[in-house]
Amino acid sequence: MQLCSGISGKELLPSVATIGFFDGVHRGHRFLIEQVCKAAAARGLASSVITFPVHPRKVMQPGFHPELLTTCDEKVALLAGTGVDYCVMLDFTLDLARLSAKQFMAALKQDYQVQALVIGYDHRFGHNRSESFDDYVRYGRELGMEVILAQAYSTDAMTVSSSAVRRLLLEGKEEYIPLVVESHLHRVVKLAGKYKNRGVLLEDLRLSDRQSMCQRF
Repeated sequence: MQLCSGISGKELLPSVATIGFFDGVHRGHRFLIEQVCKAAAARGLASSVITFPVHPRKVMQPGFHPELLTTCDEKVALLAGTGVDYCVMLDFTLDLARLSAKQFMAALKQDYQVQALVIGYDHRFGHNRSESFDDYVRYGRELGMEVILAQAYSTDAMTVSSSAVRRLLLEGKEEYIPLVVESHLHRVVKLAGKYKNRGVLLEDLRLSDRQSMCQRF
C-alpha cells in the first residue's frame, strides 16, 4: 500500500475509492474495502481509501476528544493489511468542511484520480451532510464519476461499526469484541476500554506504553 500524504494526487493511478475515518479498521471497514478492491479489479483500476489523520469532529469542535480505538499510525498499518493500493491521507480543515458534497467529489476526481466512489451504506459527507445517496449518484453522473452503494457488514448480533465497538466496551461486553475486530486488535481495543474507565485517553498513551500494558490485560 502506498501512503499518499503531502504529495500531488495527480501522480496516482485512476482508482475506485471509498471515504471514511476507519477508526479500528474493524470487520465492517474491511468488508467495505474488500468491495472497493473487487470493484477496482473489475474495472481495471487501482483501489484507494480516503481518510484523515485527525477526527473531523475534533477540527469542527476543538474541545471534542474522540474515544479512538487506534492511533493514526496503527490505522495506517492495519489498512496496509487490507490489500488496498493507496491510502490517501487528507488534512481535514475548515475549508474542506465547507465544501459541498459535489465540490468534494469533484476535488477527488480532479486531484486524486478517483473514477468511482464506493459509499458506505450509512455514510454522508459534504457541508452539513444533508445530501442522500441519490444526490451522490446524480453528482457523479454530472462529474463522470461512478457511484456505488456498499453493502453493510453485520453479524447475527449487530451491524458492525466503530460506535458498536465503543458501546461494547462501555457496556463491558468484551466477549463480543472478536465478532467485530481482528484478533491482533483485541487487546488494544480492550485496553482502550480499560483506560477510558480510568480517565486516560488512548490517543494520549505512547505506543510503547500501550504495547507493554496490553500484556497485562
